[in-house]
Amino acid sequence: MRRLRSILCGLLFAAAVAFASAQNGPFAWSPVAPEELALKEVPGRPGLPAIILDRNIVSDDIADQTKATVRIKILTEAGRKMADIAIPYYDGAQHFQDLRARVVTPDGVSNEYTGKIYDRVLANKGNYRLFEKVLTFPDAQVGSILECHYELQGTYTRGVEWLVDGGLFIRHVKLTLRTSQGYALTWFRIPKPPDEDRNAHTITVEMNDVPPFVNEEYSPPEKELKMRVDVVYHSGLKSADEFWRDEADGWDRSIRDFLGNNPKEVRKVVDQLLQASDTVEQKLRKLYARAQQIRNLDFEPEREQEQWKKEHVTKANNNVDDVLKNGYGSRRQIDILFAAMVRAAGLEADVVPISERDDKFFDRNLLDGWQFDAEIVRVHLPDRDLFADPGTPFCPIGLLPWFRTGVAGLQHGEKKFSFFATPQAQAAMARTSRKLQLELLADGSLKGTVENTYSGIEALHLRIRFKNMDEAARRKVWEDMVKDHFAEGSTVTLDKVDGLADPNVMLRTQYSILVPRVGTRTKRRWIVPANLFEAAVAQPFENQKRSHPVYFSYPNQSVEDITLKFPAGYVMESGPEARQRIEQDFGYRFQFEKLGDQVVHVVRSVEMGRSYFPVESYPILRTFYGEVRDADALQIVLRSAGN
Repeated sequence: MRRLRSILCGLLFAAAVAFASAQNGPFAWSPVAPEELALKEVPGRPGLPAIILDRNIVSDDIADQTKATVRIKILTEAGRKMADIAIPYYDGAQHFQDLRARVVTPDGVSNEYTGKIYDRVLANKGNYRLFEKVLTFPDAQVGSILECHYELQGTYTRGVEWLVDGGLFIRHVKLTLRTSQGYALTWFRIPKPPDEDRNAHTITVEMNDVPPFVNEEYSPPEKELKMRVDVVYHSGLKSADEFWRDEADGWDRSIRDFLGNNPKEVRKVVDQLLQASDTVEQKLRKLYARAQQIRNLDFEPEREQEQWKKEHVTKANNNVDDVLKNGYGSRRQIDILFAAMVRAAGLEADVVPISERDDKFFDRNLLDGWQFDAEIVRVHLPDRDLFADPGTPFCPIGLLPWFRTGVAGLQHGEKKFSFFATPQAQAAMARTSRKLQLELLADGSLKGTVENTYSGIEALHLRIRFKNMDEAARRKVWEDMVKDHFAEGSTVTLDKVDGLADPNVMLRTQYSILVPRVGTRTKRRWIVPANLFEAAVAQPFENQKRSHPVYFSYPNQSVEDITLKFPAGYVMESGPEARQRIEQDFGYRFQFEKLGDQVVHVVRSVEMGRSYFPVESYPILRTFYGEVRDADALQIVLRSAGN
């Protein structure tokens, strides 16, 4: 049986609170113990900004109710800055029966929360929208205790995912689930198995002194690293093969129902688009372009979509012909439409579910069909399979968004299934090139131009990121992306953007820059970084030790091509030597040359060819980035020609 995953309620303390439920009787705050008021710090862990004193969660899937209470204490000034609580919920599927909070002052006075509670959109989840209720506590003081209780009705899910640890130390946590049917229970990284009471139909996790989760830059998804418990409901326990065969059958029926039987509108459009002389590639490109002309409702701002619906009579899409007639659809419907057109053109194509890797990695032994959380189109050509995603705006044919590369897919058919993997992303598929024309001025400043070029996955990521931003917001983000590479006080002006809305051309941005001061000057010499674009940027992996594997979203390449002109009256006294290190999984090159008496040329390239490095590989990776940092710090020494 498919299920939608239970949401986890997050505290913006970076702690997580899962959905909970159902104790009978009216709610009343539990007394605050004197030792809780007196607590100044966690023994053996000085300096923690805040802690979760108690987190009590009970989920009742039979009553479809949720209740949760969490008690937090602020220990330092840094903890005051984190005093927000956010409770995610699915709008339209769940509603709050109770939501209350209080602040207990350091001297034990309890004050009910009377501040504003506002909603914030997190994401769209199919027919449901994921929101969160946000409570802020601006008057909370060091020593204050914050407590929140809420009750939700309508969990509509059949199964639970608990993340036990979070950003705060947890003194006590108890998570309880009352189950409604047979289930499969799995757990990850918790010290002991959950307690199961088959007579009471409950599963309980109870722990004391849970250390805070360690956040490290460039880590796998948190769900792969945190203590986690998964409860998946099934009508009957099955072997893994039986379960995935049933899932594949369900996907197959769903796709066939939407494809319909010999869709006439699809046939009509295909006959109009294609010529007898078209090659297979030409056919696919024409059909792909037509599919992407459909208005994609999944990638529009909610306000814009609601306004459009007010101005138009909208009808539900029940099949691929409806998508063509109505001219709009979801990402999934556009993918299925493309597959239908490919089939009508006499080619083989399937719409296949895949497991995205931005949130969690696929686990075949976890019998949860909702691990497959997206679909793509698999076109079967004589010499290869082509994976396509026309339902993602700006995604060219043959390219996938990074979180759909190198992931598991489920091929389905008549009472059969098989697993496959989508193609791995390659570094050349995500390239950023920068060309800088720079000039040092006699007053010590630097002016010039920067042209950035993005291709492949990198360009797709940026196009989607900017799609729903207004012009002012786009400009700020574009300029900040360059400004971060220069000293504070620098002026960066975006002059031009090309190709933002057209995936068939290169995405380019052009800037004018002015840096007030560069390098170190004396009366006789001027010492300038050879790589003026990267010199101010901190390289990752400064820490000697690492807790988690290193995980880059995708392999990538970056190239800086810099031409630097000096002012009259200066000549180059010395410049850096070329450097390089080329390994199987990563590499860099630094090249330097003198083009004339007052012009030098620098080319710096870095390639990361892998996404995942286990903890054991961290020392090698850290050494590599240390060498890149050292190369970026190389200097040019200019001498005043008059000396």
